[in-house]
Amino acid sequence: MHQANSSDQRERANAFRAAARYGWRPLPPDQRERAHAFRAVARYGWRPPRPSRGQALPPGRLVLTLRFDMQTQSAAELTHKKCLPCEGGVDPYPLDLVEQQLQQLPGWYMTHDGQRIRKDWKVKNFMAGMDFFQQCAAVAEADGHHPDLHLEGYRNLSVELWTHAMGGLSENDFILAAKIDELPIPLQEDRGP
Repeated sequence: MHQANSSDQRERANAFRAAARYGWRPLPPDQRERAHAFRAVARYGWRPPRPSRGQALPPGRLVLTLRFDMQTQSAAELTHKKCLPCEGGVDPYPLDLVEQQLQQLPGWYMTHDGQRIRKDWKVKNFMAGMDFFQQCAAVAEADGHHPDLHLEGYRNLSVELWTHAMGGLSENDFILAAKIDELPIPLQEDRGP
């Protein structure tokens, strides 16, 4: 009779199979727990039951609480992270944390009552704007998190980010904002009065 592998061995074997089949790499330990929680929510559409004030849960009911340590991160820390898939079921970042995080990302500001972040640029010319959008698209596609790209007046650019499945902001939005900030962009030179 064959003995079952330990949990660690199974997890490692599954990671290697996925890498061989799909070209994936196992997540680092600090992101693994978060990814498992997101996948469980996405797969089963589950949210923890919330009893009303003063009520207890029915006996024998198991409650799983998803908790993520939300903390302000520098732009450099964010650029080393990868966006994780999100299918909803998790609360968006609270406004106070969004404001703290935006202090680490110069030029980005909140829109739509704190549900989105946005940054604006004025580039040299139309083609410079299109080149920048191509670079944004490549970064967004690599991370699997896609922004809204706006071009107005042939050289006024804006990038707007939010997690559609949540209807608000998640860590993915700040990760992508930090990565977009690293892209080269030829800005229009300011001409004095």
